[in-house]
Amino acid sequence: GGTNTLTLSNTSNSFSGLTITGGVVSVGATTHLGGSAITMNGGGLTVTAGSGYTNTIAMTGAGAITNAGSVTWDGAISGSSTLTKAGAGTLTLGTATNSGTWGATVTGGTLAVDLAARLGTGALTLNGGNFRVTSATAITNAITLSQSATITTDDAVTLSNAISGAGLNPYNHSLTPSGSSSGSAITTAAFLTSISVGTETSGSLISPG
Repeated sequence: GGTNTLTLSNTSNSFSGLTITGGVVSVGATTHLGGSAITMNGGGLTVTAGSGYTNTIAMTGAGAITNAGSVTWDGAISGSSTLTKAGAGTLTLGTATNSGTWGATVTGGTLAVDLAARLGTGALTLNGGNFRVTSATAITNAITLSQSATITTDDAVTLSNAISGAGLNPYNHSLTPSGSSSGSAITTAAFLTSISVGTETSGSLISPG
């Protein structure tokens, strides 16, 4: 709890559970968490180094993972609240099949997945940063664009749910599509999908021309 930062630095830590309700817990190696199950109910976890974290995370309340470098999280994530990816680094949700209705918000850096199973079923909000999909898969999460953000695909990827919010012309970021179906037009124009469905009503698809 609290609002300050608690840094765990002992590589011999061994405890069964860690609950974060406020402030920040900072770690720099997998051994600093001692294999514990993590419950996030507020606050955040800052990862300064290390990769291959296998700790499970239960999202009982909103929480954040902040990292400046590249971090892979292989522990299963479950729950019903929002996990925020912050910081300039890449957070890869690795080998676990995740569960629950939790959603993800990206405010900086890159959130990377290879399969849809790495995500919960909640909405994906891009508030800056990059969402990267590294393998062929179908992402069924609703996607909300809160500000300029990037979706990067390394293979054939299908985005099958609604895309809403603010969007940018993929070829000229000074142009802001203004229609209710602009998400469909953007994803097709950027070759994120071969075909999409939208309704042209007063510029929904073609504004700005």
